[in-house]
Amino acid sequence: MKLITTSLLLSTILFYNFLSYAETTCIAPELSDKQIEEIISKERQARTDLPNHFKEYKITVHRQGCHYKYIEFGLPEKPGYNLIFTLNQYGVIVDVLRGR
Repeated sequence: MKLITTSLLLSTILFYNFLSYAETTCIAPELSDKQIEEIISKERQARTDLPNHFKEYKITVHRQGCHYKYIEFGLPEKPGYNLIFTLNQYGVIVDVLRGR
């Protein structure tokens, strides 16, 4: 009986774990790195709650599922000297993290 209960519990946990990683289908056209950079620049001009860019910096943009991560690394690079913007598939900023 314990074996059946344990098996059922383990199966349930694995099933829900699998579902939690499932992503919805991205329906918006893919944005280029240049478009993401332009969106960040325009939003910084329009919004006062977003942090300014560093005096000297480099950027990376990568896609994570249907979201985009725009990361600015202040130069010279050191731990915690960066800004991470997360944009949804439509190019709307949904999160900003400082120094991660």
